[in-house]
Amino acid sequence: MNLNNLPDEVLFYSNDKFDQFIESCLGLDEMNLLKIQSIKNTRTLIKVPNIFSVLSIKCKELADLKDRLCFIDEDNNNIIIKTGVKMGFDDLIAVLKEKNCKYIKKTKKSKFSSSSSTTNSSISNTSSLNTTDSNITDSSLISTPTTATNVMSINDHIQVIVNSIEKYSINTFRNIILKHDDDYMIHLNQSDTRIDVHIKCGCKSTMKLAFRFHTQSFQLSQYFKHLKHSRCSMMKKRRQELTKNNNLSYDINHNNTLSSIEDEINFYEENMNTLNENSQITTNKYFFLYLAVMTSWEQDLLPFLDELPSYSERACFIADDSSYIVRPGIRSNIEQFIELLKNHYNAAAAPNQIKGVNNCMCGLVDINNGNTEYQLKSFVHVFVNNLMKNINRSSNNYQFDPTVNKFASAFSILAGHQAYEFVRINLPGSLPSITTLKNYNQNINLHLNEGEFRFDSLKKYLDLVDSNHVFVCEDSTSVVGSVSYDSKTNSFVGFSPKLVNGLPLVNQFQTHDFNELQQWFQDIGKSKLINANLVEPLLNKSSSSTHSRSYIISAYGTDNKYSGLNLFLIITFIKADTDIFVRLYYGWVLTFSYRMWCNQLEKTYSRQEKDNRFITRAAWLSIEINIHCLTSIIILVLQGLLPSSTLNTHLFSSQPCETTFRSARALSEGNNVECPLKFPIHHKNQREERTASTINLSSSSTTINDIEKIIIKAYHEAEKIMNTLELLQILKENDLDDIKKLNSFVFQQLHLKSSIDYCYFNEVDLQDSADDSNNNIQNDTENFETNVEVEGLDSDDDKPDSYHFTTSKETFQGMKIFDEIDPTKKNNYFHIMINNKPKYLHKQTAARLLTTSKNCLSSDRLSRVQQTRKQK
Repeated sequence: MNLNNLPDEVLFYSNDKFDQFIESCLGLDEMNLLKIQSIKNTRTLIKVPNIFSVLSIKCKELADLKDRLCFIDEDNNNIIIKTGVKMGFDDLIAVLKEKNCKYIKKTKKSKFSSSSSTTNSSISNTSSLNTTDSNITDSSLISTPTTATNVMSINDHIQVIVNSIEKYSINTFRNIILKHDDDYMIHLNQSDTRIDVHIKCGCKSTMKLAFRFHTQSFQLSQYFKHLKHSRCSMMKKRRQELTKNNNLSYDINHNNTLSSIEDEINFYEENMNTLNENSQITTNKYFFLYLAVMTSWEQDLLPFLDELPSYSERACFIADDSSYIVRPGIRSNIEQFIELLKNHYNAAAAPNQIKGVNNCMCGLVDINNGNTEYQLKSFVHVFVNNLMKNINRSSNNYQFDPTVNKFASAFSILAGHQAYEFVRINLPGSLPSITTLKNYNQNINLHLNEGEFRFDSLKKYLDLVDSNHVFVCEDSTSVVGSVSYDSKTNSFVGFSPKLVNGLPLVNQFQTHDFNELQQWFQDIGKSKLINANLVEPLLNKSSSSTHSRSYIISAYGTDNKYSGLNLFLIITFIKADTDIFVRLYYGWVLTFSYRMWCNQLEKTYSRQEKDNRFITRAAWLSIEINIHCLTSIIILVLQGLLPSSTLNTHLFSSQPCETTFRSARALSEGNNVECPLKFPIHHKNQREERTASTINLSSSSTTINDIEKIIIKAYHEAEKIMNTLELLQILKENDLDDIKKLNSFVFQQLHLKSSIDYCYFNEVDLQDSADDSNNNIQNDTENFETNVEVEGLDSDDDKPDSYHFTTSKETFQGMKIFDEIDPTKKNNYFHIMINNKPKYLHKQTAARLLTTSKNCLSSDRLSRVQQTRKQK
């Protein structure tokens, strides 16, 4: 049979016709496979996820089918579906699914076209649906002209109306059927040009029925509304009669039941009295009542229990271990039926829910809770609920959820003051005022002190997410070079800080002298980039969290004078699609190659010559640290102490830094996992993450011995590389051509050069010894620190006339220049002289006054990197 030309009716085949269709397409055995699973129609065949899953059940009923449809591996007792059988079913199901999708689209399209074609005619009849009984009575005197020629007789029209009313009453009212001439009367007048129809209800109300030309029928919705929603006396009377009849029948049935129970009680009393004449047992009438009722229940229940085994045999497979497995076809049909009922119930309940809250959007909040995309604690849920609560409060009593405050803080920073106020004013109660927002920002820990490493806060965060292992990453991004004043630390931020032992000085730029600030603007460059250090926690298997957020441990400005690792190192440790064992292998190849290279230089050249011929010490140590860290992570995963997700080392690169820069996660410290906010993402970054080809080591047979073999193999590969460069001979001459000897020698070299006993050094001595090789840089740093410490502590009273301004202006609108200030905020101002008058100049105003250029950055990343070097 050609599957490409199947008719649409194949989607509605069932029972025998469906069996014949399957047999003609696939064969008798395939048809029996579906039949034994109770798959009796096309809809069920499409819905069942795997029709071959039943063949894995050990059941006598399936033994014959297994022999004909499968290959059986007697050694492992496994089954393999025959290729022809599997391909036949796959092709047929694929064709049926495609045809079903096309049929659904065609059906929706036809419904849409039919509904659009009747829009105009339905609009013309809308006014007649909303009139009252009195208006209807008055309008009955008006005739409706028609232009269509009616071919039906008067009796035919009346019969159609009667049938429609009877059908409506059966579907709408319980046990009430409206009859013509008893509950209502129909008056129809027909002429060549018009048809006039009036219906008179049993409550004496009269209304006119509109004629629909496109269907040649009458519109009865007005009369149906009258019956269902108005106070129709005829309907009240019918309901009262129905209630009276129901009560009468209930009394009769109740009396019959009681009489039968009384007979049974008397029967039990007589028997019990006969049995207990000599035992002096007093019978209790309530006991006999209970016994009689239980007996009647048993009479109704026992027949069902007798038939239960037969139901189980027809609906289930009985496995060899006597367990029952429901046939897939029956399970699929029941699930579809339940889903259909749920959809019907939700569709019927949704309008009532919306009407219950007066068409307010608050009633729509819980509708999407069943969808996994909208969880109970999603931001939209919190935001809308908070807004609806504030609507019922006065404007001076608004209250806001902490999540809304966090959103408002991020929105204010990203959009700016004007955009924030525009939204807040037009959506009253949705966002807090500017004053409330400022208080919120001051109370939360959003402040990052430049250059300070927050190890105490990191410890609390790691305890919160239950993590004992972390991965540290570092990266930088372009910023607009400008200098601003931080009143909390009384320091200027924006200058490129000096590095001492590789770390920036904290609160380096503090001064009370305007001359010194002016000198800094002339001598010290501004930060063109911001350098961020992030920590990515590695979650344990027992952790309740599914994903950890990066934590900003430190951030400071920089002038981009850093050297990077070579491309081979980046590919080895960061490339996403590298297998974990390949990553480990090439990482150790790189490590051993550098070790051999370094030791060859150590035995051949002087220290200065070696420094000129080898990579930097920082790069070498980075390689050693990374490969040992990767090996340790793999061993921890093998021991079951860490989950396999920690092997995705490409995720622990500088990408968390980039993500932090883009999404402004630093606004909430990136550690609030309860109700996260979503920030806009550039279209270039909206790509699906590539899944790493790591192996689930927790369930594999890999051992630590296998890891050792990979490392030894990497050593031999490094030997080959060094041999082609003719460097291996020097190692042999110095007795370093063995892996153990080489590793011992490297360990001694690194240990001697990196061991420092800090207990014998104070802070100044440590700085002096750290940079012995470059005394000039050391002297500059010391002189700079001395200036900061000595001149920064000078008070304003010692040098009241430190700087003089001369200007023709008398007022300084928009600038923080005052004659008097709060003594508690004295450190936030410079004491200067303007036109020989003492003034106080705020340090932020001074920073802006000394800024001579206005830098900007493009939103395009490439342009932004190019503009970074051009900033002044």
